[in-house]
Amino acid sequence: MLLEISNLTKRFGGLTAVDNISLTIKKGEIFSVIGPNGSGKSTLFNLISGIYPPTSGSVKFNNDNITGAKPHQIAFKGIGRTFQFTTLFQDLRVIDNLIIGHRLRIKTGIIDVVLRTRQARDDEQLLGQKCMVMLDFINLTSLAFRPVNLLTQEEQKRLSIGTALMSSPELLLLDEPTGCVNIEEIHNLIQLVRKIKEKGVTVCLIEHKMRVVMDLADRIAVLNYGKKIAEGDPAEIRNNEEVIRAYLGGEYVA
Repeated sequence: MLLEISNLTKRFGGLTAVDNISLTIKKGEIFSVIGPNGSGKSTLFNLISGIYPPTSGSVKFNNDNITGAKPHQIAFKGIGRTFQFTTLFQDLRVIDNLIIGHRLRIKTGIIDVVLRTRQARDDEQLLGQKCMVMLDFINLTSLAFRPVNLLTQEEQKRLSIGTALMSSPELLLLDEPTGCVNIEEIHNLIQLVRKIKEKGVTVCLIEHKMRVVMDLADRIAVLNYGKKIAEGDPAEIRNNEEVIRAYLGGEYVA
């Protein structure tokens, strides 16, 4: 297993946002977390990525206990993420955002940069090559030098995913990758997630569009009021009566 979550709980005062959740994510799969608004999905991502410390329980990544580690430490170990609302540098260019995404992996220090050492020159060359590869991967090569604030919402979603991939994660957490995107543009993002899996990166995504989830996910966990109420493959989830009552019913039929 790549990620093992055991009895994870997060309380904010008297509110239990994540309630004793256990689940595992296997290497190479697309795992989806679904549930109504307020069910604890984003809080779960924040616990995995170190933004919140858990009240109790544990998180293991590659058999390494990362419970309570800082976000930069968890990112360095190989967990990348995007957020529900794109967190890009709007006034910078597309390629600048990718460069920032790679900063975690750069070995060059300030002295190397000032003195233009061999290490600095080599890192700069490799970074340029990696940016061009990523631009092609997320299909934004023609927009490399365009300011982010001139991109469409769908293009910004692709860029945020590319920026997260620049840190070379083994596990990528995608928080509503198709959120606020026109239905006509969703296909591009679905194809990108499939390409990420083919690249060998494990994906865990939060998604409200059920046809996207059923099309992409190998396995699904369903949360409601902070608890996990079901887990299984798409067919099992689609036919689970408790899930239909709590979440799928009208929205999935629609």
